[in-house]
Amino acid sequence: MESYTNKFSILLSEDKTEAVLNFYQLAPSWSEEDGHPNGGVIVQEVLPIASLVMTRQCVENFSKSLQELLSQDPKA
Repeated sequence: MESYTNKFSILLSEDKTEAVLNFYQLAPSWSEEDGHPNGGVIVQEVLPIASLVMTRQCVENFSKSLQELLSQDPKA
């Protein structure tokens, strides 16, 4: 299953042996002000998509893979 994400955060354990990667989607949402349907505004909602707990080695491998992928010539 694929999910769209456009925001993330990374937390590292105190001993730096594990990391938690949290992925979110920033999405517009309609908010009614004072209960009036015509008095609403569009706000940005932060929706949780996924959380991954990874060992330090896994995070390092993931980081290396991303760097290699992003350093490739996009026209190649």
